[in-house]
Amino acid sequence: MKERGLTLIEILVSMGVLAFGLLALLNLNIATVKINASGSDLPTAMILAEDLAQQMKTWNINDTRLNDTNPGNNDPGDITNFDPSNPSAEHSEEELLSGYNGIVPCALSYRGILCSPDGTNPYFRRFWNVADLDTNNDGIRDTKLIVIFVVFTTASGFPISTMITTSLSLL
Repeated sequence: MKERGLTLIEILVSMGVLAFGLLALLNLNIATVKINASGSDLPTAMILAEDLAQQMKTWNINDTRLNDTNPGNNDPGDITNFDPSNPSAEHSEEELLSGYNGIVPCALSYRGILCSPDGTNPYFRRFWNVADLDTNNDGIRDTKLIVIFVVFTTASGFPISTMITTSLSLL
């Protein structure tokens, strides 16, 4: 007579397969949550870049934060060259803390967006390059081209930057 039912070994194997499948689904869920969380970082970085561009339009054209401190990088390929894993530019977030006419750092400018200009928690950091340009080809520099970079770190620890450009007329 053949007995019906499962042996203990069959039950243990099926439980192992089930546990493996549930673990895979859990890992997929965790990865999805991380991707969704970092997906909101790029729009936030763009908002911070736009915020800084709007602030710059209120600065005096002779403000030191708008100085072209590296005239050698004024061609479009150089001024937009930026390495988010080793960020350096002509100007950085720290200059916004120097008491310039009440301009606030990004930690305060957008209602709790995490950022730290002093580098202790650099979640979002802003940098910018300035190029004095002669757009009329008359030998007079009449426009400041400004490239703003916002650097942030993804949930996996990978640094990313976004960039916008703006210009200010000197005339």
